[in-house]
Amino acid sequence: MLKNNGIGRPSTRANIIETLFKRKYIEKKRKNLIATQTGIQLIDTIEDELLKSPELTGEWESKLRKIEKGEYEANLFKEELIQMVTELTKKVVDGKGKVITLQEEEKEVVKEKKKESLPRRKNFSPGKKRNARNVKSII
Repeated sequence: MLKNNGIGRPSTRANIIETLFKRKYIEKKRKNLIATQTGIQLIDTIEDELLKSPELTGEWESKLRKIEKGEYEANLFKEELIQMVTELTKKVVDGKGKVITLQEEEKEVVKEKKKESLPRRKNFSPGKKRNARNVKSII
């Protein structure tokens, strides 16, 4: 069902996966994509199971293709989306708030610590090495 409805192909997944990486919702461990703690917390905040399901995206893709062929009304699809978003928004607003902990990427923290520990040199020219002997010969 998923491949038939357009969400099983790499071309449709690449942008989604890239966004999940940028937002630090997933990370790569060896050859696997693993949800980060932030990603897991985010999914846990979504209470509507349909909204978390790939079937919903597949259903939308199917309806959009039918609209292209003239087999489904665009206005009907739009009204369905408006109704669904309105209901979901009401559930979120009326529900209890959940806190998501955002995690910094470990590599970035390590890089920042390395930058802080490097000594700073004034008027340093990487093209020309100077030692005590070279300085005396210049004077």
